[in-house]
Amino acid sequence: MRDQLTKHRKANAILQKLKPDKKKWIILVEGKSDRIFYGKFVLQEKVQVSSCDGCKNLLEIAEVLEERKIENFIGILDSDFRRLDNEEINDPKIFHTDYHDIEISILESRALQDVLNKYINEDRFSAYETSINQSFLKRVYELSSHLGYLKWANKIDNLGLVFKPERPEGKRLKFNKFIDERTLEYISDEALINYMIQYSNNRDTNVSTRDEIINSYETRKNVEDVDQKQLCNGHDMCQIISLSLKKVIGSNNVSVDTIEENLIFAYDSIAFKESNLHTELKAWEVENTQLFI
Repeated sequence: MRDQLTKHRKANAILQKLKPDKKKWIILVEGKSDRIFYGKFVLQEKVQVSSCDGCKNLLEIAEVLEERKIENFIGILDSDFRRLDNEEINDPKIFHTDYHDIEISILESRALQDVLNKYINEDRFSAYETSINQSFLKRVYELSSHLGYLKWANKIDNLGLVFKPERPEGKRLKFNKFIDERTLEYISDEALINYMIQYSNNRDTNVSTRDEIINSYETRKNVEDVDQKQLCNGHDMCQIISLSLKKVIGSNNVSVDTIEENLIFAYDSIAFKESNLHTELKAWEVENTQLFI
């Protein structure tokens, strides 16, 4: 009963923002950064982008709007692990990002290099790519994939691990616990798992045993042909970029929030129009005789 009341209160809060203009369409998104991102590409006079504070809330609010016969809305979700697990939501009003989250789409665009150019030491950056014999972005994917596999294992096997603070101002993950900030080398699976167990303790969750976590993690890592763009979390990759800028490819203490904000503003409409998400939204507009992007 309490959950039902909460769902309706959240839906009411979003509908309240629309008054007195009830003709606007609502685009439900997961978080604040998503609201800023999609707000760049919509017709402001026709659309309100509303953040729902997470996937679960978005789906619950969409359910309430459907129950009330309110039809002027769609939702855009981060794909997360849904494509890897064949769990995409089959609802004509719910859309998914091309990759794990919208940040991965941004990192795959020209926006990444534009932002890096503001902060890197060009000589260090060039020397680093030469030393690893691959692109910087590919190395960031590799480093992020270890945490991605652990998050995937946590989702599949309910390991009880926690990967973010209870409140936005809380203690975030310290990536230098499992990535050497002097060399940008992955330390070890043991360092990662030990740290995540420590971080998750005393967080009102039942953490599985170390052996159970290791077994689940290794099972995920043994899955063949995993698309890193579906596995890796864009926020994690931005954390690694922030870490790299301190010593490896620069000498700047640039916060992950600053990096993410810069990436959002550097991503342009040309890149967005090349995405599958944009294609799907435009097809939906034609089918429903609406225009909002």
